[in-house]
Amino acid sequence: MKKMSIALLATFVASASVAPAHASAGPHFSPAGGTATAAGYGNINGNICDATAVITIGPDNHPTAGLAEYADVVFSNTGAPCNDYKVQARVYPNGDVSNVTVTYLPLATVVCASTGTYTGAVVYTGTTPVTNAALAAPISVGACTLDTDIAISGSINIVP
Repeated sequence: MKKMSIALLATFVASASVAPAHASAGPHFSPAGGTATAAGYGNINGNICDATAVITIGPDNHPTAGLAEYADVVFSNTGAPCNDYKVQARVYPNGDVSNVTVTYLPLATVVCASTGTYTGAVVYTGTTPVTNAALAAPISVGACTLDTDIAISGSINIVP
């Protein structure tokens, strides 16, 4: 039985094709190449701050025109000590987050970064349009703990 399981596993692995982490079959953002702004709160290591964000929807990389697989978000924070930090992340319409960096602006130094994926970390309100985005729970990026809840102004849609 053990040999049979190993043989089946080997056959499956040999015949499986590897898909990109966010293949074009899932939900998408639209309009591709669009931008929006957002405002709400950010939380960096327990410091709650007023946050604004610029959201840039990724390029049109889907067979159906106008759809994108991700959006890049850049947060600016106000109020000490938050205004010393910039947070960037890539978000996906399925709620995943990746490529998170926290930059300490006075020294232009990245203090926390992760290339890993935080699965299902973002919860969206609405789909056409998306009106709010929030982390389901704080995420740890290196030595940084981050949280946010932002209201989106502009047109961002999630389409199947």
